[in-house]
Amino acid sequence: MSKKTIYTPRGKVTPGEVDKPARRLAILLALPVVGLLSFYSVLAINAIRWNPGLSYSREGRHPLLGKSAVWPQIKPGTPEVEAGRRVYYGYGCAGCHGIEGQGKVRNANAKTGQQVPELIHVGSDYSKSELIDKINAGAPVIDRLDPNGPAPPLHMPPFKDRLTRRQKDDLVAYLDSLLPPEKPGEAW
Repeated sequence: MSKKTIYTPRGKVTPGEVDKPARRLAILLALPVVGLLSFYSVLAINAIRWNPGLSYSREGRHPLLGKSAVWPQIKPGTPEVEAGRRVYYGYGCAGCHGIEGQGKVRNANAKTGQQVPELIHVGSDYSKSELIDKINAGAPVIDRLDPNGPAPPLHMPPFKDRLTRRQKDDLVAYLDSLLPPEKPGEAW
């Protein structure tokens, strides 16, 4: 079977020659799409690995990696403390403030030691109403360590309309329970 000749303004061409530019265009369009999908897939996987407070299921298994998680062993407390613990983990507070409020989550160029603040001492540093005010307002702007550097990527969203008053009270009770006990000789 012979190839048919196609007449174009440039002259005679065969069908294979006509398809070459279309194939090149398809490849040129597909490469950035594949590249972007790969890039964002790697980012998503690294974000899940980096942020265990948000990525481990309650059963203690990582959804992608299948590894066991080490969940905090909170001493059983009042129902308010347990409800506050559920709010803390359920709303992703652990993703930034760490397991049991221990902190140590990196926040590049943040004036707070380039980390998200720990929460284990907030029960002694703030009153209940001050903590609720902070939960309501969030921390939309984080001071920069280097004023000319980039803005710190992590900030606390306001929870004024996301949590009920009861949930906020329970969360404050949980945060208060995180305060480490005084060691003998530390008190006056």
